Amino acid sequence: MKVNFHKYHGTGNDFILVDNRIINVKPSVKQIEQLCHRRFGIGSDGLILIENTEKADYHMNFYNPDGSQSFCGNGSRCALHFCKDLGIITKEARFLATDGVHEGHIEGTMTEIHLVDVSEIKNLGDCYFVNTGSPHAVVVVENVEDIDVVRDGQKLRHDQRFGPGGCNVNFIQFTENGLTSRVYERGVENETYSSGTGTTAQALCGYAHRSEIGEVVVVSTKGGELTVRFNPNGAQGFRNIWLRGSVVHAYSGQVEL
Repeated sequence: MKVNFHKYHGTGNDFILVDNRIINVKPSVKQIEQLCHRRFGIGSDGLILIENTEKADYHMNFYNPDGSQSFCGNGSRCALHFCKDLGIITKEARFLATDGVHEGHIEGTMTEIHLVDVSEIKNLGDCYFVNTGSPHAVVVVENVEDIDVVRDGQKLRHDQRFGPGGCNVNFIQFTENGLTSRVYERGVENETYSSGTGTTAQALCGYAHRSEIGEVVVVSTKGGELTVRFNPNGAQGFRNIWLRGSVVHAYSGQVEL
């Protein structure tokens, strides 16, 4: 069947979005891989199906390009804007994701989402580790441009310390205005222009490393700027975590599923 799709991106982190409330498609892993492939498909960092739920305004059903599932920060921001365009919401929403119910707000092209509280950041010596809805290792470096993100990211991606599922790998550099970052994403298995949960992890770990950075952190990613605000909660925890940035609707089309 032919399915309408819509391509959105948040700071270069791009997604295929489908209104699945009525058509109820159930793509296979092979179909997801094909859709997200940048040579043989539409190309994206993930597939998002907007579905009905009684627990919130909508269910953001997110798939990585390899068919695996996790929470996605930038995907959630794009879905928020998509649902406004669909008329499901206006400026505020509650949505269901893999890790529970989240809140979101829209102001023009800017969207922000609330992430789950973080109870702990682990300092592993060579990196920090935190789960912001998706697991992230964060490495502090002098200059992110000197890093071979794919090579160095792959080394930590499957490190046994992070369990059988591995983790995403982030590299951060402190600047006068906040942080500059680059990220290797699991599921994509490559560097991406930004990551929402990754940017959140970068800001929290940046604060854990150097608290003078403050509780509102501007992060410059490969695809643009994102802002993370939060409140420290105890020795290593954080609450009231919000991720904010722009969202762009790139184009729409049809695809055979």
